[in-house]
Amino acid sequence: MFCSITRSVSHRCRVVRPQVLRDRRGAALIEFALVLPILLTMMMGIVSFGEYFLTAHLVQQAANDAARAALAGMSATERKGIAVDTAKRMIDSTGILRSSRGQVDAVEVDNIMTVSIRYDATSDPLLNLPFVPTPGRTMTAKGIAMIGGL
Repeated sequence: MFCSITRSVSHRCRVVRPQVLRDRRGAALIEFALVLPILLTMMMGIVSFGEYFLTAHLVQQAANDAARAALAGMSATERKGIAVDTAKRMIDSTGILRSSRGQVDAVEVDNIMTVSIRYDATSDPLLNLPFVPTPGRTMTAKGIAMIGGL
């Protein structure tokens, strides 16, 4: 307990409680400092997973478009070339992905064209945050189209 002598007539010792224990002015700042790292981690997690889903969607869309474009070819070799070229052009046209990071393969079996894309996103900075786990940094997608109709 603190004892302070006041200048009163009685000159008695009076108990003075520290003002710090009753002062609430800095409480919001301390609460914000405690909650801020959690909020930032959650926000960066949302951004990181959004980037993951965007990349996976773009890779899948490129595979689908390449399989559909391959239908224009007259021979199996021409269809494969069209599919690979279209997939690479679609990946480059996104503005986010690079065709140099993707492996494209096209296979035709029993009038079904299958375009497979494997994309390596390990150099993407939003997928490499140390405190946010991501499902994976390698995306795979397959696009399938039937040649010649039913």
